[in-house]
Amino acid sequence: MSTNAYAAKKALFTYLQTLTGPGDPLAGTTERPIVVAYGWPTEPGLRTVYGGGVRFDQRQAVAEGTGTLVAETANVSVYVRCIERPSCDPEITDQQCLEIGMVLAAALRTDPTLGVSGFRVDGITGGLGDYHRNDDETVSTLAYSVAVISHFNYGVLT
Repeated sequence: MSTNAYAAKKALFTYLQTLTGPGDPLAGTTERPIVVAYGWPTEPGLRTVYGGGVRFDQRQAVAEGTGTLVAETANVSVYVRCIERPSCDPEITDQQCLEIGMVLAAALRTDPTLGVSGFRVDGITGGLGDYHRNDDETVSTLAYSVAVISHFNYGVLT
């Protein structure tokens, strides 16, 4: 194994997708459901949470006879995108992104293990917000970097 970064991203989005059922925190509304996807979805909605790239840092935890135990922090890019049609003041779509982001942060604090063993969310480590507005629509995007910690044995083929 050389990295757990993609497995961390998969665990994160699998967990977030469990929160999209009726009455769940990331369900949205009947008129504006929230689409949650590992990557850019084939059918994005007016409210979309999706994954982007991953970056990772590794440090040796323990040297073992069969390899080296590595502690890894994967920084998973999570994007929250909100669209309003017709076009509106971007403060409205920025606020919608923030509200979804607050739900995301609360969910990660509630279960930092993502419901699986081997991963632990260390928190949101940064982000960036931006918007685009034209005559037809306003689109805001709030990007988060979510740190997920794991360990694996480097140098052993599994």
